[in-house]
Amino acid sequence: MRRLAQVGLALVLTANLTPVYAADAHMYRCVSANGRVYYSDVLGLECEGGEQDRLTRHGLVLDRPEPSRSNAACKLYVCGADRDRKTAAASNAAAVVGAEQEKIGIERARLVDLLQREAALAEKGKPIPRSLRKDIESAESDIERLAKDIETRQLSLDQIVQRFDDDKARFRELTVPQ
Repeated sequence: MRRLAQVGLALVLTANLTPVYAADAHMYRCVSANGRVYYSDVLGLECEGGEQDRLTRHGLVLDRPEPSRSNAACKLYVCGADRDRKTAAASNAAAVVGAEQEKIGIERARLVDLLQREAALAEKGKPIPRSLRKDIESAESDIERLAKDIETRQLSLDQIVQRFDDDKARFRELTVPQ
C-alpha cells in the first residue's frame, strides 16, 4: 500500500511539472508569399517576408514576431548563414585547426621539458633512462602528426572557402538583371 502511495505521489508530481516545461515550447505559423501555411518550431526561409505568428502549445496566437529580412535586404550576403553547411564546415575546420595548434603548443612545451631533463642528466654524467627517450620520441612524433593534421585541415578549409567564394560569384552572375 505504501509503495502504491509513493508511485501515485510521483505521478502527481510529474504531471504537475510537465506543463511547466511544455509551456516554454512555442510553435510558429506562417504564410508564405504564395499563400501556403507552414507550422514549425523555428521560422524557416519559406516564411521570409510573409505573415508570421508565434503560437502556444494549444494553438493560440501569442504575438507576431518581426518579419525576417527579405532577399532584397540580404543583397549579396547569405541569409541564415548559420544554416549554411559550407559556413558551418568552415567554422568547424577552423575550430579544429585552432585546437590542434594549442595541442602542438602543449606538446612542444612537454618536449622542451623532456629535453631539459635529458640535458641535466647528461651534464651530471648519469645514464638517460629508456623511458625518457621513449617520451621524447613520442612527443616528437605527436608534434609531427599534429602538424600534418593541421596542414590537411587547412587545405580542406581553403577548399571550402574557395568553393563558397565561387558559389557567391556564380550567384552574383545569376542575379544580375539582364
